[in-house]
Amino acid sequence: MEGLNIPGTIEADNLVGTADDDTITANTGDDTLTGGGGNDLLDGGAGFDTAVFAGNAADYTVGLNELTQRTITHTATGDTDILLNIQRLQFDDISTDVLLNPDDTSPGLIRGLGGDAGFGEDFLVRNDDGSTAQIDIRPIFENGLNFFGTVYEGLWINNNGSVTFGAARSAFTPDVITGVSNNPEITPFFADVDTRGGVVTPTPGGNSQGTNLVHWDFNTLGDQLIVTWDDVGYFSSRTDLLNAFQLILTDRGNGDFDIQFRYEDVNWTTGGASGGTNGLGGTVARAGYTSGTGVEGTFFELPQSGLQDEILSLDVIPGNTGLIGIWNFAVRNGGVVDSIVPLLPPVGAGGWVAGDPHLATLDGVGYDFQAAGEFVLLRGTDNDFELQARMVPVGDNVSVNQAIATNLGGTAVMIDANDATPLHIDGVATELEDFGSVAVGNDRIFREGDTYIIVYAGADNVVNDGDSQVRVIVRDGRVDIDVRLNEDLLGRLEGLLGDGDGNPDNDVARADGTVLARPFAFADLYGQYREDWRVTSEADSLFAYDAGESVDGFYLPEFPGEIVTLDTLDPAVRDAAIAAALDAGLIEGTPNFENAVLDFALTNDASFFDSAAEVPASVTETVTTADPVSLNLEGTEGNDTLLGATLDDTLSGLGGDDRLEGRGGNDQLSGSAGNDTLDGGDGNDRMSSSDGNDLALGGLGNDNIGGGLGDDTLDGGDGDDIIGGGFGADSISGGAGNDVVAGGADNDTLSGGDGNDSMSGSFGNDLIDAGDGNDDIGGGTGQDSIDAGAGDDRVGGGEGDDNILGGDGNDFLAGGGRDDIIDGGTGNDTINAGAGNDQITGGSGADQFVFASFFDGEADVITDFEDGLDSFFIRRFDPDTGLENINNGGNGLAGFVTAMNIIDTDAGAQMTVNGNTILVEGITAAQLTVDDFQFL
Repeated sequence: MEGLNIPGTIEADNLVGTADDDTITANTGDDTLTGGGGNDLLDGGAGFDTAVFAGNAADYTVGLNELTQRTITHTATGDTDILLNIQRLQFDDISTDVLLNPDDTSPGLIRGLGGDAGFGEDFLVRNDDGSTAQIDIRPIFENGLNFFGTVYEGLWINNNGSVTFGAARSAFTPDVITGVSNNPEITPFFADVDTRGGVVTPTPGGNSQGTNLVHWDFNTLGDQLIVTWDDVGYFSSRTDLLNAFQLILTDRGNGDFDIQFRYEDVNWTTGGASGGTNGLGGTVARAGYTSGTGVEGTFFELPQSGLQDEILSLDVIPGNTGLIGIWNFAVRNGGVVDSIVPLLPPVGAGGWVAGDPHLATLDGVGYDFQAAGEFVLLRGTDNDFELQARMVPVGDNVSVNQAIATNLGGTAVMIDANDATPLHIDGVATELEDFGSVAVGNDRIFREGDTYIIVYAGADNVVNDGDSQVRVIVRDGRVDIDVRLNEDLLGRLEGLLGDGDGNPDNDVARADGTVLARPFAFADLYGQYREDWRVTSEADSLFAYDAGESVDGFYLPEFPGEIVTLDTLDPAVRDAAIAAALDAGLIEGTPNFENAVLDFALTNDASFFDSAAEVPASVTETVTTADPVSLNLEGTEGNDTLLGATLDDTLSGLGGDDRLEGRGGNDQLSGSAGNDTLDGGDGNDRMSSSDGNDLALGGLGNDNIGGGLGDDTLDGGDGDDIIGGGFGADSISGGAGNDVVAGGADNDTLSGGDGNDSMSGSFGNDLIDAGDGNDDIGGGTGQDSIDAGAGDDRVGGGEGDDNILGGDGNDFLAGGGRDDIIDGGTGNDTINAGAGNDQITGGSGADQFVFASFFDGEADVITDFEDGLDSFFIRRFDPDTGLENINNGGNGLAGFVTAMNIIDTDAGAQMTVNGNTILVEGITAAQLTVDDFQFL
């Protein structure tokens, strides 16, 4: 259905379509276009524009239509949008420009720059070997271009694939760019370009337009000069082979600038006057840059220069960015530099987290922190700076940093070594080309190889040399973190890396300022200290989460179980690791050396040597952690948090609403008065919640849990647990394992979980769900509701009007006293309703209905007797009184059946024994024969 025509403005617009077929036409500005449903046309116009699509990138396919326009199709709905002048696609899971080049052969030319072709209003008229007049570049480069020490305010654009700074160039046969020319140049493709052949059919698969012209544009929004050779032919006026490429110069201020070569299509290498035949052979094209002096260090040629097959591959191989067809060079202070990152703070402090993991605080205290979860490395005490780390296990007692996250002006940024695209901005995976950068608010993220550098803008809100940085090296499954802060933040921080106030003695402190005694006690480091700096909710987390991930999922309270040091290693393993570290060039006797030896010995991963070599040698004091010991902790009359360790601990809460965590080991936890939370963790724990409405979690192991007074919630967790609710309306779950569960007094809710459980409701109107397994269940006194679940179960309703469901399996169900409702469910069940007016349903299967006692005036009903399948079992004598129930008068089985006094009623066949009626619904008296009875 035809939709809306939605125009943009000269500002940066957010344009959103409808569910119909819309046409969205942006103007200048860096715009965001969202088509919504339908077959939309999205035209970004000038600027750097982003098209937004719901769902993940895998939900879409990208291609070309018959007009060679880029299209994107939602594979489920079939909706197809046309993309014009779009530079980036944003999905729920990733932000990328790679899909704009789906065949992975070349990048698209940048368009949306104005003019008929979208490459700008200015172009060279058709020519061979011509050039522009000198172009004043100061509208973009206000301070000119500082190119190897000379500042240029103008340049010439040459038809033959270059810009020059000394004079125009008409040469058509490429010289070696590294030679002396006295004409500085930047040259994406030096060859004999000839545009006299006229308009051509665009080369397929990209953004070229077939103009066969050289265009240029001052892109004021991007501070760029963009020169485009759009489907250009070669001498002499040949257009059978065409090339499409761009040169982009970007102003970085104060004479600094970036160079980008962008190759969309390269199909010829040589003009006919340069020895070429049909565009090939002869003197092959070259590319690079030079100051023209021939001085070493002032020139560079692409290694493909002069080599035909290699030049033809420029559009299909990665450039120095790692991206297909894109080469970047950063010119700073007049020279091409290997790094574009601002200089580190000259004064300040640094800390780091590396290896498995080893930490160095901002004031030089080194220690190991082998936790698993998400933690605050640094957090501002009076500012919004925050840096978090996600630590995951890689062995029994060894963890690494898998990811870091930080806050940039209110936007969460994550770098995750576990993701193919490590950088996530506001939860969206974002590609960043090598030697590229992206602004997030006033801050900026740079990438150099596998290192991401986060630079936090200073008080001037501009990223400059000396601003605070976090450098993140992405390795296989882990990251190393190097924090370099200037004086602005020092002394105004807290977290695992300290406060940076210059005093190492107060580092490694809890949130309340309590400094841990040295050497660290295991229970201190992995007790309240760990808890204080743990990220406990997604509201506080800066991380993004994949499906199935959560804050709680990463946290392992029982990890680590013990301390691993060089002294605990096998001597042969330790010696081999020392030898390997020495071979790697590390200096023996240093903290970094010892860290690397331990890491390599535990993992056999040589990349830990790189970690040790690349972090600063800033540790002035190394603090060890003692092996765990059993704890005996007693709280106060207030609200306490008592944290156990890995051994057999005793924790007593006393008064108040306490939290007790046993963690590893066979622990004893006593809540005493108050509404307490008891978490046993791993091990066979004994837990007494005592008075109050308590929560007790057994965790892994065979636990013994007592609820005491109050309305308690008790969960045994995995293992064969014994749980008693005590007084109060309790909620009890046995969890996996063969559990013993007793509700105690009051109206309790019991869940057996998996396993063969023994369950007792005791006093009160209880709700019992036995779960899977062959369970033994007693309702006790009260009106109970019992679901035996799957398995061959035994159920006794006890005294009270009970509701019993046998579920799957061959069950034995006894109603007990009072008026019960019993349903055998699936399986061959045995049902003894007992005293009272009972309603009995056998369910599917061959069921047997047992009557051992008969009571005058009582009336039982069987709702679904299946003739020929179900049967009755009748006791001739009451087992409780010894009195005779029925007598056959010497007439065998038939006499017993006769003694059942079976008659027809409107509802079915009715039996009467000793004044107790049994109505069998849905059948006649004649259908009940000796085959349906067993008498004992």
